[in-house]
Amino acid sequence: DFRARWDWEDFVLTEERILRCWEYWENTDAGDDELPDLYLVAMETRFGWMKVNRHTVCITPYQHKWANLWHADTRDYLVAVSRLIAEHMGQHKVIYCVDSAFPQSQLEQFSFAGWQLEAIEAYGNAHFGVPPKVWDKDAVNFYFVDRWGGK
Repeated sequence: DFRARWDWEDFVLTEERILRCWEYWENTDAGDDELPDLYLVAMETRFGWMKVNRHTVCITPYQHKWANLWHADTRDYLVAVSRLIAEHMGQHKVIYCVDSAFPQSQLEQFSFAGWQLEAIEAYGNAHFGVPPKVWDKDAVNFYFVDRWGGK
């Protein structure tokens, strides 16, 4: 059951609009500018953007996504926020990936394309190597899989 409602000028988010967005992102390489209202389904929060895809949620902090993982305080904050959101969705795994400057950013695009988390992780492991189990400054994968408790 999809339920969301807010008014933004003439924009009301409906189930039909969400499904149309997913179908668009999953079946085209076209830019967001072709259907500008579809980008509005990304939610702006205090810490960054959240975009709900068919099988995943992408969290894009306002700060540079990867560089701030090197700064302990910022990393701890981003990890805590990501884990909190994941736990509210019944998950105990988060995949972090670098921004568009590196090939690993494909992982985020796969999320937009409707891939499931397991498939994204398998692709990352196959193409960029298995990331370390604990965050480490020596990590060169430019993506990291955070698992905790639960599953």
